[in-house]
Amino acid sequence: MRRFENPSLYATDRRRYLDRRTLCAKTFLYSIFIGRRRGPQRREEQSRFFYKDIYEAKLLFVVLLIVTLSVTDAGLTLLILEKGGSEVNPIMRWALASSNHTFFTIKYLLTVLGLFTLVVHINFRMFRLVSMPKLLVGLLALYTLLVGYEFSILAT
Repeated sequence: MRRFENPSLYATDRRRYLDRRTLCAKTFLYSIFIGRRRGPQRREEQSRFFYKDIYEAKLLFVVLLIVTLSVTDAGLTLLILEKGGSEVNPIMRWALASSNHTFFTIKYLLTVLGLFTLVVHINFRMFRLVSMPKLLVGLLALYTLLVGYEFSILAT
């Protein structure tokens, strides 16, 4: 008799029962090493933004290059300042007034926190125009140009 009734009435009843999934060490280790979300699972989710558990190796490479270039930029900035240059960024100017250690720390933390935010939202788009991977590659290009410019200043 139940099979002839409206099935949508019973669709929410399934959630009343105990969860069939159990947490154990195997589940924990699987989620750490294998991960879960590589992409959207359902067709209707493919058009929306989603978070991932596993990231591509090339993304790590780009992020490490950006961090390396940021640290190089900080070192070159200190060398330029010793030769009589000046810092244009007011936040970094304040950090330099405190100490070189404060300057390096703030520069590094701002870079790493910004990159972390971009990587976590890697499948999102900024202002619905630019994808995060393209933004990261753009940042890498800008940092490369900046470090090249600083080397050219030091060469003169």
